[in-house]
Amino acid sequence: MPHLLDDLRFAGRSLAKRPGFAAVVVATLAIGVGANSAIFSVVNGVLLEPIPVREPARLVVPDVISPLGYSISLSIPNFRDWRERNRVFESFGAVMTRNQTLTGLDRPQMIEARLVLGDFFETLGVPAAIGRTIPSGETEAGAAPVAVVSHVFWEQQLGGTAEVLGRTLTLDGEPFTVIGVMPETFVFPSANTQVFLPMGFYADRLCWDNRGCSQGSYAIGRLRDGVTLRSAQADMDRVAREITELEGDKQATAQLYTLSTFFVGDVERQIWILMGTVAFVLLIACANVASLLLARGESRRREIAVRTALGAGKGDVVRLFLTEAAVLAAVSGALGVLVAYGILKAMLPAIADGLPSALVGRIGIDGSVLAFTLGITAVASLLFGVVPALRSASPRLTEELKEGGRGGSGGVSRQRLRSVLVVGEVALSLVLLIGAGLMLQSLTRLQHVEKGFDEQGVFTARVGLPSI
Repeated sequence: MPHLLDDLRFAGRSLAKRPGFAAVVVATLAIGVGANSAIFSVVNGVLLEPIPVREPARLVVPDVISPLGYSISLSIPNFRDWRERNRVFESFGAVMTRNQTLTGLDRPQMIEARLVLGDFFETLGVPAAIGRTIPSGETEAGAAPVAVVSHVFWEQQLGGTAEVLGRTLTLDGEPFTVIGVMPETFVFPSANTQVFLPMGFYADRLCWDNRGCSQGSYAIGRLRDGVTLRSAQADMDRVAREITELEGDKQATAQLYTLSTFFVGDVERQIWILMGTVAFVLLIACANVASLLLARGESRRREIAVRTALGAGKGDVVRLFLTEAAVLAAVSGALGVLVAYGILKAMLPAIADGLPSALVGRIGIDGSVLAFTLGITAVASLLFGVVPALRSASPRLTEELKEGGRGGSGGVSRQRLRSVLVVGEVALSLVLLIGAGLMLQSLTRLQHVEKGFDEQGVFTARVGLPSI
């Protein structure tokens, strides 16, 4: 430990004498570490951290495929048959969006409401933080006007008090009694959802018994323990065949997806590609810093020769150089966290539209991201520090000093090593440039795809009106 403290003090003094060198190294590494940490925060929030529901790996979302082969929403009769005839689901629920006009508070406002049917809350396995949820039996036709509110709605609109239970909300001119408040972490199916209502209350205003009616609802099911997605798909194919035989003509089928795939979809591949890209950036940064340290080691050869002559062993010299690399990496990692924060602040508004709102709120600098930053900083310090350290601690250092002055084999060997690093940097950079060029070419072509109509002067708008 005393030797380590001495090495740390010496490393600090040595780097302080060459602030330009230290600044270049720190800036180079901070960009690489910051970019990796920023993208990892997206990977962690969107792909790695489980959605805050009970056993999310067992949750499945059926995509409804029409007889003509395209995706549609789920009709209520199909929901009933799928729920009753399947043999693979432990529970089965449905949900649909129905925006409501909220009155009776400070001012009228449009809120995002979700109508639930069947075992919606039971399937997700998330109990209410206050009060209770809406059970399956209270979601069918003739359901009572009750409401479960989100945690954000409870805090912002209802004062965040426990006396909320029994309070009346006026939605589209109709009174609903609040029976529960969901936990703060519950953001399914959207972080923007503010109120959950029983779908059965609106049975007379929905195509409740029309099998061919797609009204914007979709289902979610929880697989029985031990049931695979493949076996569940086979069972739902059987159910679709039975319904087709019952109705006499071809009916909609179900294409099952895991909850994670349903949420993320094609974005998963794009995120991993982006993660690989910034990993290349970090490798380039490490190769660049290794070249800088090798060059700096050349200027310190006489110093190392003196240390060796005074009794310093190879391990002492290696430890000295690795300590300097660790100090540079530590400063770069700390600065990299700030870089990551800045990248996320600029990036999130651009990617928010391509991700479900329930996942966007999970992206940020948290403990997992900090641990990842610490890990890649340690790995980076080894990547760029080990080779220069071993090279500078060469047992033939005295001979290399003599040969270096005459342009001997030692100088050729060092030049060859630096050349290898430069070639590696160029190769990695070329891969990134080719990928970026192909992406820009694809974007350019997409911008010039014929839309089939004249878009000049055309705009769209959404106006939410209360139901009559």
